[in-house]
Amino acid sequence: AMGGMNLQTLKTVGPTTLSLINYSTDIQPTLGFSLQFVLPRQGRKISILVETMMKKEDFKGTGVVYTDKDNNSTYTMNIAATYIKLNALFRYEIALSNNRPFIQLGIGNGFATSLSNKLNEHRVFYSSAKDFQSDFIVLTRKNEQGIILGTGMSFGRSGVEARFEASNGMANGIGVSTDVKTFS
Repeated sequence: AMGGMNLQTLKTVGPTTLSLINYSTDIQPTLGFSLQFVLPRQGRKISILVETMMKKEDFKGTGVVYTDKDNNSTYTMNIAATYIKLNALFRYEIALSNNRPFIQLGIGNGFATSLSNKLNEHRVFYSSAKDFQSDFIVLTRKNEQGIILGTGMSFGRSGVEARFEASNGMANGIGVSTDVKTFS
């Protein structure tokens, strides 16, 4: 079993509205299971890890398009997702008695079990003000892929690690990207 905390950031690239949003950093717990397959004849130095974990994301952001006091728009956005992640990693360990420092590199695939993305716009044009609601990202995908890099130390059957993952997020449109960076 494994558990920890994820610190996640989101960056969007695309049409004007997407690029103007400033997002809050998201901190979420993660839980999962892993299996380690040690490659024979390598002195327990090289192994393959297969992990299954649950990952949550909840990003909130705001942005303003301001021409003047009579013509402006304020945007608030919320993207929330829950993923079941399947990760495959190669691990290289250095034997130092029971303590074994390691580095690892791998890929991650996340499958969304829930996905929500909402955009609220408050538009002011001279004497009128209107509120609009829509999907923040029109075309979303139910999976994300990422590259994982980590380091840590094994202590017998337990261990501690730090990890970085860069994934492609949930946008599925041409000219639109959502890059998610995760530190755990």
